[in-house]
Amino acid sequence: MSTLEGAHHTGPEPQRPDLVSLGYRVLQPVVNGLERVGATADAVTWTSLVLCSAAGVAIMIGAWWPAALLMLVGGVCDAVDGQLARKGAGASRRGAFLDSFVDRLSDAALFGGFVMYGVLHSPLIAFAALLGLTGAFGTSYARARAGSLRVDAKVGWMQRPGRVINLLAVVVLAALADFIAIDASSIVLAGLSFAAIATMTTALHRASWVLTALAKE
Repeated sequence: MSTLEGAHHTGPEPQRPDLVSLGYRVLQPVVNGLERVGATADAVTWTSLVLCSAAGVAIMIGAWWPAALLMLVGGVCDAVDGQLARKGAGASRRGAFLDSFVDRLSDAALFGGFVMYGVLHSPLIAFAALLGLTGAFGTSYARARAGSLRVDAKVGWMQRPGRVINLLAVVVLAALADFIAIDASSIVLAGLSFAAIATMTTALHRASWVLTALAKE
């Protein structure tokens, strides 16, 4: 996964929080296997988009278990593409741009699936999904625009890894709705409401942080 809004890094492996580092170590065998078969980081990135798009369609029709599987495999692809690039299987500035661009499309596919599910089942779900998507894009754009102004805006707790985990948890819980005797739509609404609040809060926090940093120049 493209930690901190994603990129194929071309330099040394950056320092990460312990839990994130643990995740990367767990996925190292996958990276090694992809390298052995000659897979490139760009190919893995495109694969993650295809899988997330398919997951969005599954979410739209309420096929929760297929959606969960597609999101999980797509998330693994997103997590290992940068590692694969750093091992020399396609690291480039072009790859960094592609990774970030595809991440935004993947966000749109997943949230868009929830929007369409909401259109079919509940306007509140559609509204929460739209807010979540707005917050996700706002968070990513704030960092990208700040970067062009030479401000490194990595603040905010609900970044892309958190968003994907949040949505995956919603899908898994919706799949378990019959077992926990809660309506799937209620689970989706609660999970997306949390996502909407978290992403919008992060976007506003990041924007405020950038504005404060620029005001000091």
